[in-house]
Amino acid sequence: LPDGPVLVVDIGGGSTEIVLGVGGRVVERVSLEVGSVRLTEAFLGGADVPHDAAALARLRNHVDVEMQRLRMDPLPRMVIAVAGTVTTLATMTLGLTSYDHERVHGSRLTRADLASHIDRLLRVTPAERRRLVPAGADRADFLVAGATILDRALEMSRRSHVVVSDRGLRFGLLAPPGSV
Repeated sequence: LPDGPVLVVDIGGGSTEIVLGVGGRVVERVSLEVGSVRLTEAFLGGADVPHDAAALARLRNHVDVEMQRLRMDPLPRMVIAVAGTVTTLATMTLGLTSYDHERVHGSRLTRADLASHIDRLLRVTPAERRRLVPAGADRADFLVAGATILDRALEMSRRSHVVVSDRGLRFGLLAPPGSV
């Protein structure tokens, strides 16, 4: 990890948790009710319907408003994202047909990658979305919303990419004091 502030983003189905820390100290933390499933149902018409650009614009605006609850001071030097939405997007970016921890963990997702995934998934039918996401097809219907959440967090933090971690809370709980 770099010296200085780090932002961690955990996108879930119902909410997104965001923590800004410096060293071992939490500077800011917030839980936002902008999860990938919640937003898909509220703005994109649900999982089993085609999505459209106007609905995506309303979703993006809603996420921007919610993100204003996070005070991004100081600005992070690095953004790390965790959870299934992010690892599925990384799997797609890497062109994998099955999940590979060694390649996904530590990989990067750029805002350009996210925009490409959003554009491609927005234009297709639900069945085509699931075919485009062979590793994690069960998440395919919620990736437009999840990628949008991540993009907006990157925009707010003024970072161009996120580092993907497939590690979760259990890894932090198991780490001996002083080792992290």
